[in-house]
Amino acid sequence: MSFLKYLFGIQLFLGSLWCFYYSLNFIGDVLLGLSALIFIPLIYSLLTKKFREIKAACVIILALCFVMAGLIVHSLWATNNKKAPVAINKNNTDPVIKFEQKLLKATDACLDSYDNAFSKTIENPEEQCSLINKAQNHCNSAIQDIDKIIIPKDLSKDVTNLLQEAKTDAKNSVQNWSNFYKLYSKQCSSKNYVMNPIEAKLQFISAIKNVFMTDLKIKKAKSLN
Repeated sequence: MSFLKYLFGIQLFLGSLWCFYYSLNFIGDVLLGLSALIFIPLIYSLLTKKFREIKAACVIILALCFVMAGLIVHSLWATNNKKAPVAINKNNTDPVIKFEQKLLKATDACLDSYDNAFSKTIENPEEQCSLINKAQNHCNSAIQDIDKIIIPKDLSKDVTNLLQEAKTDAKNSVQNWSNFYKLYSKQCSSKNYVMNPIEAKLQFISAIKNVFMTDLKIKKAKSLN
């Protein structure tokens, strides 16, 4: 469990860096704070092996002060350099918005399958297994649908790269979901099959992370376009 906890902490830390990069400062602060809560006890334990407890605590507090000061300076800089809001195109003719709509249409069935397949109201194991198989099929179809989405032309290189990365992250996410459902599907089809719970959790975490990364890159592309 410690391995999964620290892996989750790393994911939170990386997510906070991406949030800061895409100017989502509040979310970045929250993710960084959650990551710190996971790693501070570990860092404190390592420091006490070389320093006295009071000195180790002072080092951590000093480091947190530097981080907080950096976040405040970054927040002030971002506020002072914030661009005027761009008017929303109500006709949705913006190519980035159209791309986002196509991506959502391709992935919706897969991303919405978890709540159906693992609903607490399901009492019949056979019904749940049927929903899990259906979810896996949705995700496999989503991979093919994402491949068919064409990156809009006549966009800047930065926006094009962001949309390509968003498409890749979306594809990776539905692949993670497909792998996740595949593990449960094997368990449904064979009573002798023992599912690896760590592998299932890793696929789940990766799927959520890739959805988050897709959303970030779409938002960044909108701000640059």
